[in-house]
Amino acid sequence: GELFGLFDDLTEKFGVYKVETVGDAYIAARAEHPLTESPLPMAVVIFGLAMVDATAKWSMGRQEAVACRVGIHHGECVGGVVGIEMQRYHLFGDLMHVMELLEATSIPGYVQVSSALKAAVEREVRCQHPENADVDLEFTPRSGEELKSSKGDSYPFSAVGGATFFASVAQSSF
Repeated sequence: GELFGLFDDLTEKFGVYKVETVGDAYIAARAEHPLTESPLPMAVVIFGLAMVDATAKWSMGRQEAVACRVGIHHGECVGGVVGIEMQRYHLFGDLMHVMELLEATSIPGYVQVSSALKAAVEREVRCQHPENADVDLEFTPRSGEELKSSKGDSYPFSAVGGATFFASVAQSSF
């Protein structure tokens, strides 16, 4: 609960919408107004990197070995309210499946992104959005012949739309 509370604070800081938590998964997004002020994808990557950083600091403060894995994808999905007695907002579609695979196959302490997300961030940078002018993101291609989850399941890169990348930041203000 405490760690998710830190993530909640980061959603406010980076203008990201918390969709839901499911078990140990924290699902957040940027979307069209009114869910968020701007749908720009770079903020989601910065948010993911801040989650990794906050988890590392939280873990060190408790002298416990805890790290988070982050998976980020870009695309369209469908959202809606589900349930009768206990209603909640839920996202559906291929975007969610790919995002879940990216998270499950990421390395603890890293942010793994899809080719679609990387391309969207590169478009955003070319458009020179001033809100992210102080951030220099780098994308390192993930090596290997397939993606492996922490449970040992294997997936071809095609399951997530092609090559994946680990995001990092050269300089930051978080």
